[in-house]
Amino acid sequence: LLGEPATIYSSNHCSQSLSDAVDASVSLLKMKEGATAVLTHYYIVPSLGYLRVEGTEGTATYEIDSNEVILRTGRDINCIPAPTERYTLTALDDRLEQVVEFARAIAGKGEIETDFSTAYPVVKFIEKAMESTLSDKVVTF
Repeated sequence: LLGEPATIYSSNHCSQSLSDAVDASVSLLKMKEGATAVLTHYYIVPSLGYLRVEGTEGTATYEIDSNEVILRTGRDINCIPAPTERYTLTALDDRLEQVVEFARAIAGKGEIETDFSTAYPVVKFIEKAMESTLSDKVVTF
C-alpha cells in the first residue's frame, strides 16, 4: 500500500488489569519512499476490532467485524475532513479455509498457498516490531 518500510518504532501495552497479555499496540513506520504510517491494534474491548493505516495523505481502516475498508484520501481543506469511501470485502472463513488447505496439502491434493517470498516480508516485519518493542528503540529494516 505504501511501499517498503525503512524504520519502525513499536510499543505494546497491557491496558487491562485482569491479564498480563498485550492488548494494545502501536507501530510508527517511516517508509522508504518518505511516507509515514501508523499501525494500531486494540484488543481492550472485543467489539473494537480494526486495523488502521494512517499516512500523510490519508487513512485506511479495516473494520474486522463489518468486513469493510474505509478510505479517506487527501488532506483536510479549511479544517473540513476529506470525504470517506467505504468498500465491503468478500466475507471469508479464514480459519476454515486454512484448515482445509492444510488438510489437502497433507493428503497430497493441494499446496500451501503462502510461499516463502510471500511470508518472509510479514515475518521480517513482525521480528522488527518485536525488536523495537523489546529495545524501546527505532529499528532499521
